[in-house]
Amino acid sequence: MSSTLPAQLNLREQMHAALNAAQRTLVREIATLGTESGVGLYIVGGFVRDLLLGGAVREVDLVVEGDAIGFTQTVFSRLGGRVTPHRRFGTAKWRLPRELATACGWTVLDFVMARSESYARPAALPVVKRAAIRDDLLRRDFTINTLAICLDAERAGITLDFCGGAADLQQGLINVLHPRSFEDDPTRMLRAVRFAERLGCELAPATLQLIEPARAHVAALSGDRLRHELQLVFEEKHSANVLTRLNGFSLLAAIHPALANTADAWLADKLIAAEAAGAAAEVLWLLWLYRLPAAESRLVAQRLRLPVRLTAALQQAQQLGAQRNLGRKLASSEIVSVLAGVQDWALAALVIAAQDEQVRTNLQRYRNDLRYIKPLVTGHVLRARGLAAGPQYAKVLARLRDAWLDGEIHDAAGELALLDRLLLQR
Repeated sequence: MSSTLPAQLNLREQMHAALNAAQRTLVREIATLGTESGVGLYIVGGFVRDLLLGGAVREVDLVVEGDAIGFTQTVFSRLGGRVTPHRRFGTAKWRLPRELATACGWTVLDFVMARSESYARPAALPVVKRAAIRDDLLRRDFTINTLAICLDAERAGITLDFCGGAADLQQGLINVLHPRSFEDDPTRMLRAVRFAERLGCELAPATLQLIEPARAHVAALSGDRLRHELQLVFEEKHSANVLTRLNGFSLLAAIHPALANTADAWLADKLIAAEAAGAAAEVLWLLWLYRLPAAESRLVAQRLRLPVRLTAALQQAQQLGAQRNLGRKLASSEIVSVLAGVQDWALAALVIAAQDEQVRTNLQRYRNDLRYIKPLVTGHVLRARGLAAGPQYAKVLARLRDAWLDGEIHDAAGELALLDRLLLQR
């Protein structure tokens, strides 16, 4: 982490340096529209945090002090694109027109209404009301995410810091804003650990003490909210470290008892290997859940409302992992017979998870080559040869494919000769 922060929190120059020319022009145009519309406009949260840390900035989150949906429509009227409003929270997504998106590198910008939040009970979704920017910053998760850069002409670049976020960044601390923070929104516990790992920070002592009494409220979270937070974990560079920290706080067990102690040395090695290989986040999910007994993995999938495709890939990985024949040296057609139809997420996870070199070899041969080998003959050819549509189509095409795989045929003429023999045998 950077040990020096600007003495005066006017970040105009740093902000301009972090944006490309097209982004700077767009931000100025939006700021001008804000002034013309009489709304306060701020860049809030992660952009400001990362700017102060001197690292690469991520997406720009814009907070509107006023009617965010109406203001987004104003931006749309001036600059084009498409607007998707979310009226419950007073927010809107502006999808940039294609040429502008290409120049900026931004596809979508979020315009969020400055709001206050109240919670009827722990883990409930908040009740929101329009509010001033100070109230909006005070309802956020951690002090380091409460920083805001003003965009209006008179205060452009001035940074608001009501909660000591800049000082906490300098000291490397993750601090919640009030003692009920984790009870109001238990997902913040997972987020705190994720930010701590990403930024090289520690949880402040007072924040650390709030985890144990709030842990039970994780049970009240919906599967969708938990899955979203865990997906963000698997999109981090060091997801294994985040899971290890979560496990240390017993937060994995709070999500589901079957997940207790799943973040061990084996998983750390496999996730590091997966990240080094550029694997998709879904592959990391499978590696995490792969060793669970089938019954428990189904319960976890239900708890987290995992997508059908990911759940199916998990089942495929577990079933294949239990097959002994993959550990033998197989003919190419045998490998395809075993692995045809298996999702690539499952195959990629098994390549990393497998202990046996022959298993990895068979999987890699299929992924890299064998699954792409198909016969040249098509259903049209079979129909022209007088073969009625039905199960025989699949059998003939599979036999031709296997002949290519095992070197029985090497060219189109050989395939047609084999086809003739097969049809004569009918």
